[in-house]
Amino acid sequence: MLLRIRKFSKRYREFRNTVTSHILPKWNGEHDPLALRVEDFKKSDTLYVMGSGSSILDLPQNAWEDIREEKEIDLQLKVLRLKLQDYRNTAFLLRDVSKLDERLPKWKEKLPLSEISNLYTIATLRVAGRSVRSLRFYLRWYRRLGLFNPSDELWGVPMKRATVFLAMSFALMAGYRRIVLCGVDLSNAHYFYNDPRFNGSELPLPPTIPATTEALANMYRKTGVHMRQAPNPAIHNTIDPALNPLPMDEVIHAFNEEVLKPEGVELFVALPSSKLYPRIPALFEPMQPSK
Repeated sequence: MLLRIRKFSKRYREFRNTVTSHILPKWNGEHDPLALRVEDFKKSDTLYVMGSGSSILDLPQNAWEDIREEKEIDLQLKVLRLKLQDYRNTAFLLRDVSKLDERLPKWKEKLPLSEISNLYTIATLRVAGRSVRSLRFYLRWYRRLGLFNPSDELWGVPMKRATVFLAMSFALMAGYRRIVLCGVDLSNAHYFYNDPRFNGSELPLPPTIPATTEALANMYRKTGVHMRQAPNPAIHNTIDPALNPLPMDEVIHAFNEEVLKPEGVELFVALPSSKLYPRIPALFEPMQPSK
């Protein structure tokens, strides 16, 4: 326990120093971006996690009424600028500030820090475990040691493999009692913005994923992604054994069963088309096609 505290103390000092040197010189806001108080933004005990799976387009009207929320970095920044006014009362979480120089060398010129009303910084804390068995072992111990305990101010959030894990960890630590995964399909490689039903958007769209193994492998090689075997374009990249032996669906199930359930937090998928269903119950029925 003492060793864990010492490691976290060092990690927090490094985090504060990085934010102070990288973010504060460009920051014009009145609040401290190091001190995220979730209660200032939290409106219910349910957190909806919006993924990019094509089932987003199948959500029925009552799902959107319930939600009520309005891999190209340059593309992401364009979208951010277009939506700044719409999300002026929404908290933006900027994670892993220390990696900005590596991922976006010109971030000081391109990232509109002075225009984001509610910017906060968080650090990701690595979760150990290279197999399902070892991941479950570590999750049990992390929970007993208090790694996922609720906190009035959040600075470090555990993460494993994908942002959806970070979102679930954040929800637990922020005191939400119910989490709904929307568009976390994992059952295919389709994205809502590539679906023919998605049209009329003024926003720029990400490039489509290559449809053949060879083309997908070439894309991964160009971006420096390590492949253990030939990738499969028919399945989601987070469950493709070519990229990682620990599939994301098993990571989510492990977190749900070893951490969320013991803490009394309910996890749902939005629709039964998710690969996570029925092990994780669905909250809605898909929208019926119009006649």
